[in-house]
Amino acid sequence: MPPTKHEYLYGFQPVFQALLHQKRTLHKLFVKEGNVQTATRLEEIFKLAKNLNLPIEWVSKHQLNQLCSNALHQGVILQCEALPFSTLQLDSFIGSDPKPIFLALDQVEDPHNIGAMIRTCGFFNLPAIILSQSHFSTISPTISKTSTGVAEFLPIIVAKNMARYLEQQQKKGYWIVGLDHEATTSIATLERDRPM
Repeated sequence: MPPTKHEYLYGFQPVFQALLHQKRTLHKLFVKEGNVQTATRLEEIFKLAKNLNLPIEWVSKHQLNQLCSNALHQGVILQCEALPFSTLQLDSFIGSDPKPIFLALDQVEDPHNIGAMIRTCGFFNLPAIILSQSHFSTISPTISKTSTGVAEFLPIIVAKNMARYLEQQQKKGYWIVGLDHEATTSIATLERDRPM
């Protein structure tokens, strides 16, 4: 079995949500030395890390910058494994809402756009998001950071073939709605009378 590649998750919210939801395998927490101006924000992170018996290492800002290529780490980085995709089926979400809306993304590759859409799905309380496997091998730390940590708890389902996946869902009674910037009908007027 090949060795697992570690990732470095950065920023308060992604790290906090990763510790809180524990979907990843966690290895070590790195914190900037003398990080007193953000001590109150770190308290919850430290509390979660302590409960998980996660090692904490105090390092310089330079060392943090080296771990995540000068990204906006906010003085905290979590060494962890890749975030696994959800194995849930769409039908498993029907119980909580008989007419749920899911977002399926195909041909969207920019991690900042993906993160922003995941963050929006979290804001609107969508139960899950579906991504095309041909474009994603993992949810990157950049996606998690841009999603403000929503990627750490929102179920993300991967479809091997998006067109076939959507056809299968349509046969199960889901309404497939495509968005087009040239459309004459607004999505706001769409009647929610079945799962979409």
